[in-house]
Amino acid sequence: MLFQTGSASHDSFRIAITESNLMKEVKNKSQKPGLNVNDLQKQINQLRDPNHDRWQVCRGNDLVETLSYGLIHAIGSQKSAEVTVENLERSLRLAYQSSYFSQTKLYSDLEHWQHQNSYQILKS
Repeated sequence: MLFQTGSASHDSFRIAITESNLMKEVKNKSQKPGLNVNDLQKQINQLRDPNHDRWQVCRGNDLVETLSYGLIHAIGSQKSAEVTVENLERSLRLAYQSSYFSQTKLYSDLEHWQHQNSYQILKS
């Protein structure tokens, strides 16, 4: 089991993701039977490097699934129908302003690409 929920007291909950379970889950879901666990451990250690941008670790969909799980099981007491992944994604898209995007590395990289390729993909 990747996620483990537990309570330290009646009103305090936590979600724990054990590294060994995470590596097993990645290997099982990767559809790569030859995936080397030692190589995976090296990649995890690289992600722990203080110079690594921690915002670039997972896909947004994975984060929203984790948030949904937490809101149902650990952080809150929401009904699962209220915090589906689809509902959370919709709400987050509605709340995300273009000014937030313009401050990201992705936006900066896209601007650079536009200038290099004389092609516009971003609104002016």
